[in-house]
Amino acid sequence: MKKICKFLLVFLCCFDLSAQEKVNLDGGNICPSEWKLVFSDEFSGSSLDLSKWYTYYPYTPDHSDQCDFCRTHGNEGQIYRNDNIVVGNGTLKLIAKAQASTWFSSSRNYTSGMIHSKIDNFHRGK
Repeated sequence: MKKICKFLLVFLCCFDLSAQEKVNLDGGNICPSEWKLVFSDEFSGSSLDLSKWYTYYPYTPDHSDQCDFCRTHGNEGQIYRNDNIVVGNGTLKLIAKAQASTWFSSSRNYTSGMIHSKIDNFHRGK
């Protein structure tokens, strides 16, 4: 233990830690100036902002949820349901339930919520 403490002391003394860039975590801008925020959501309303989020995987050509895989995502064991997504008081809750459900030809014993960002649309300026 003494060897580890001596090593850490020597290691810390060899570097000027005060010269390191400090990061402000009090809600200010913590990104370096070359970074640009392109997507964000504060979940400040009482429902999910569907202009920013899908509640399923948008695998169809028109990005709808009209495919078996869109709300089951294969054999993950659940079906993604909109009523398992709760927004309020600045939080997003994705709720999993032991609840039988069917989507197209897939039946599962569990439901949950999921979100998938529409960030590609933001990059394209849509």
